[in-house]
Amino acid sequence: MSLITVQRYNFSKDWTLSRHLVSGNLFGFGVEDEIRQVKVKGETAIPYGTYTLDFRQSPKFSTSFYWNDKTGKLIEAKEFTALKDKSGWRVHDLIWVTNVPGFEYVLIHWGNTDLDTEGCYIVGSALGVVNGREGVVNSRKHYIKLYEKVYPLVKNGGQSIRYEKV
Repeated sequence: MSLITVQRYNFSKDWTLSRHLVSGNLFGFGVEDEIRQVKVKGETAIPYGTYTLDFRQSPKFSTSFYWNDKTGKLIEAKEFTALKDKSGWRVHDLIWVTNVPGFEYVLIHWGNTDLDTEGCYIVGSALGVVNGREGVVNSRKHYIKLYEKVYPLVKNGGQSIRYEKV
């Protein structure tokens, strides 16, 4: 069984909505680009299938959060800046969906709609409408919750994510 299962169920010409499960339990919701038969760079959902999870730095996203291996906590950059004792904290590595045919650097991150992704998976605690587009809400808080739950498992290796249609 995959650590994370993405169950796609709502499709439009511009976006795809899903729910995601962690270890078989409903954990949250997601939005990504539309599903296409022929990939368009930055505008296509990840193909159905199972892919290995790993971590990688992102020039765009890594400095938005800081991770502490000892406490197992992820905090936003503004909270890190306010800390008196910064020891043990480091810029976080994003969850990376590896070995996706025809895709590079597919990440799981925060945002609200398909406009916030270029082929990555955006997570949130609920579905909602943002600026007239369907997507997810409470994304940054949900990302922290998801990251803290899956980081130690992915760090130990052998974890995967599965994209399926329901």
